Amino acid sequence: MDKVVCVVGPTACGKTTLGVLLAKRYGGEVVSVDSMQIYRGMTIGTAAPTAEEMDGVPHHMIAVADPGENWSVARYVRSAVPIVDDILSRGKLPILVGGTGLWLDALVRGRDFAGGHAGGTVRKELQARLAEEGIRPDVICVDPPRKGLGPEVPAILAGMAPDRVVYVSCDPATLARDVKRLEELGYHARRARSVDLFPRTAHVETVVLLTR
Repeated sequence: MDKVVCVVGPTACGKTTLGVLLAKRYGGEVVSVDSMQIYRGMTIGTAAPTAEEMDGVPHHMIAVADPGENWSVARYVRSAVPIVDDILSRGKLPILVGGTGLWLDALVRGRDFAGGHAGGTVRKELQARLAEEGIRPDVICVDPPRKGLGPEVPAILAGMAPDRVVYVSCDPATLARDVKRLEELGYHARRARSVDLFPRTAHVETVVLLTR
């Protein structure tokens, strides 16, 4: 079974040094798994290894893209898999070094990704919606602390026109009244449950999801 070594962790924890030491000890080559180090001209900002730090060990997937390019995990895997396979075919050990967990997981475990590209159909539809409607939340939260809905709430909801409202109340006495007012605005209660959001207080909140 083919084997690889993974060196992972947060920035500045010593991954680069350890990766080089392991590569020298076991005859390996380093494959970067960092979503920022793939870009050229960003050595300082991304903490990419310098030639001195590489210490003669071959490093791959570093400074391979222009800053203006879009790189997804799918594109990274398509580029990195042949490199890993080539290292293995030469009898060497791939040392995967980096902190981008999704990229590492996709490279090691193998993942299939749906086809797509920047500026696709969904993106264009959302951009058209933004241009027509402006920024409008799909969810807003109403939290009346023991006083119920204020007189300004209906006007705010009408102006923002969210598709869903999350109602949070710490006073059961106002719950039925407020939900009725929200229903008058065109919303319908879908789910309600009691949640102890603040354990150190004496009351339990009621959370209700209302949708149009």
